[in-house]
Amino acid sequence: MKTINENYFKNEKTKEPESLELFIGNDEQILWQGKPKKKAYVLGAFFKMFPFALVWLCFDGVFIGAFIGTGAINSAPPSAILILIAFFAFHLIPVWIWLAGIIKASVQHKNLEYAFTNKRIVIKSGIIGIDFKIFQDFSVSVHT
Repeated sequence: MKTINENYFKNEKTKEPESLELFIGNDEQILWQGKPKKKAYVLGAFFKMFPFALVWLCFDGVFIGAFIGTGAINSAPPSAILILIAFFAFHLIPVWIWLAGIIKASVQHKNLEYAFTNKRIVIKSGIIGIDFKIFQDFSVSVHT
């Protein structure tokens, strides 16, 4: 039986570049390159849905607190308790989406980087893999 050399199937051209400099041409000048501040980036995600999620959480919290506080949960059959838990877990989906957005922003910040050149804007981002977005429909005049 013949063994297969795995290196035969690897194509070096398909490797994802991890540096923005690979997308900068020889005739381009980098005007600014950097990352957003992590605290500001995560806080932006926090405040994006915060009022809506807070109202939703307070609304559900009143009902959850009423079930627990009045003792109705102690006299309810176990199947009713399971149904209530499933209902509120599903009903709190807007809060889960809000929390997922905050966690996503925190994790995404690791790979987030911007480069502004005299010809285009290059954005590196991604959570699992690295994505590059290039915007080049503008021109900037640089006075030196």
